[in-house]
Amino acid sequence: MKLIPSFIEFAAIKRTLVTIASDPELRDAGAREMRLAFDKRAAVDNIKSVNGSDIIIRKQNEQIVLSASYTVKKPLFANLALLIDFDATSDR
Repeated sequence: MKLIPSFIEFAAIKRTLVTIASDPELRDAGAREMRLAFDKRAAVDNIKSVNGSDIIIRKQNEQIVLSASYTVKKPLFANLALLIDFDATSDR
């Protein structure tokens, strides 16, 4: 049950990356504008684990690909915790 919010946030991050990468208005935008667009959407979607400066922007086959990798640590009990590595990409 403690992991569900982490997976919901991952889905929101992935959805935001796909939306920004496929936005025709941002097709010719610079990295700064894309990161700012992510920060604005992250504020609306309550995304806390990733911000615009964490986004990696690259071009692949004339298409913009955005990605973000991050780790979430969730305590279970006593001195046991789960570490989950997430890798969200706009092309998958």
